[in-house]
Amino acid sequence: MAGQASAQAPAGWNWSVGGLAFVDFNVQHRTEFGHEEIESQNWMSATAGRTVHNGSLMLTSVLSLEPFTMKAIGSPQWFQLGGSYLGGPLADHSHPHDLISGLGAAYSHPIGDAVLHLEGDIVGAPALGPIGFENRPTATLNPAIPLSREHLDSTDASSGVLLAGLQVHGITVEASTFRGVGPDDKHLGLDLGHLDSWAARGSFVRGAWTTQLSTGLIHQPETFAPYDVRRTTASITFVSAARPISWMAAWGEDRDRFGILDTYLLDAAVRLPRDDHVYARAELVADDFLDAGYHLLHAVEVQQISTIGAFTVGYVRALTHTVGVGGDVTLYDVPQNLSVNYPSVFSMHVFARLYAHNHSSEARDVR
Repeated sequence: MAGQASAQAPAGWNWSVGGLAFVDFNVQHRTEFGHEEIESQNWMSATAGRTVHNGSLMLTSVLSLEPFTMKAIGSPQWFQLGGSYLGGPLADHSHPHDLISGLGAAYSHPIGDAVLHLEGDIVGAPALGPIGFENRPTATLNPAIPLSREHLDSTDASSGVLLAGLQVHGITVEASTFRGVGPDDKHLGLDLGHLDSWAARGSFVRGAWTTQLSTGLIHQPETFAPYDVRRTTASITFVSAARPISWMAAWGEDRDRFGILDTYLLDAAVRLPRDDHVYARAELVADDFLDAGYHLLHAVEVQQISTIGAFTVGYVRALTHTVGVGGDVTLYDVPQNLSVNYPSVFSMHVFARLYAHNHSSEARDVR
């Protein structure tokens, strides 16, 4: 986000690398039917920055091995929608990240008291929604993707993004254009195409607090459902290294030709002695679960909206600075119109976690 950009950088290249991997036993329970999978959720990132013409150039990349560490259909997860598989809607599964989940460049330049930020991504995030779930307070603790992702930050790995922003005294205004269609089930390539969608965001950063309000038009976000979606989101985040608790509260709304879908999220983590953590996630998500989001373009239909409540609580025990073990359980509030299909559902994970981050300030000038 432009509000987090800096116009200062060392004379040479400044490198930062990091990564996160879960090896997870995933249990999705339902009376007489369920899923049990051993899988791995993972990502690796690298950034390189340097001073260019009194500004700051930043190159970023994010890779994931999930196309090889998950089944092709993805990770089982009750009530998760979004993405496609074999040409149809993907339901009760979260799709794997693409092999290339981020690739782009950004340039920030001071103009008086302001900072101009320009960004171009082959794969990246437009100015729509709060920070992606990979960067939230529970991101390094919870292996499960939020159910609210579909209405908050599903565009954070768009294939093609151009963004411009201006920051003045902690206030940032951004505008972007991007490719609207979401991921398919071919996760090893790049889904390049026309930039056909737009988004705008205003944000304010003060100390540990970040707030944002954003809106945008996503052109045909699903390949199997050719209609546009208007998305609006708002969020507030508190993250401080000096405080043991971090949290984010968010609201998102999608409007399309079939109705209005709202989602609410509260995400929190508490740091305990010895760097252990307790984490929690509470969500209230309205969606068309009965039809998995699929509608015929020219049909006259009534959207069958259901509202799911989900509450997750978990614990991570740190064995070393980089290795931990943990587990969580998720309970659901299932509405009456879904109770026959989802009797007595709950989810749980038991996992090992590897998290590492390395920052090198020793620059090597290669000009």
